[in-house]
Amino acid sequence: MPKYLGLVLVLVSWVLAVRLLLKWRDKNLKTISHHAASSIKARLLFLVTLTALGMPFYLWVQHFLTPVVSHSVAFEILLILTFSLQTITALAPDTFGVSRLVHRASAYSLAFFYFPLDLLMVLSGELSEIARFYATVVAIYMLFTMIWVSILKKYEQHFIIFQTLYIVGIQSALLVAVYIH
Repeated sequence: MPKYLGLVLVLVSWVLAVRLLLKWRDKNLKTISHHAASSIKARLLFLVTLTALGMPFYLWVQHFLTPVVSHSVAFEILLILTFSLQTITALAPDTFGVSRLVHRASAYSLAFFYFPLDLLMVLSGELSEIARFYATVVAIYMLFTMIWVSILKKYEQHFIIFQTLYIVGIQSALLVAVYIH
């Protein structure tokens, strides 16, 4: 498996996410999922981004990062759990009824489980100080976002910005851990 593949997959997913947000632009849509649920083509783009790019990215992380992270069994379990939740999030659009309930439960659970995944990188003595420092910054941001935005409901009008940075944070922390370990 080529080591540069992770970076390529993340960059392509970011380009597709920007396309999703710009093509189906609507200031009333407060989350990435709302943009994705706004049309069938948007749903398809969201599904492809989270699954067709997500699966190889998770396999790449498993191949390059799991062996060097302390508590690698816990890391691998969290990796499998987050990918499963990401897949459920992609398959159940944030539209209405059961689909909305499933989507929101899986999306919020995914965001929650990204935190301990990142925390294992912070606590891993096998990673470089730079990788652990970066993962620490991401963990602080995640904690701030979970408390300030999701629990206390502050800055809800900017939720999509916090959500996007949350995703970019975990993806970039995984990349930094692999490339600078």
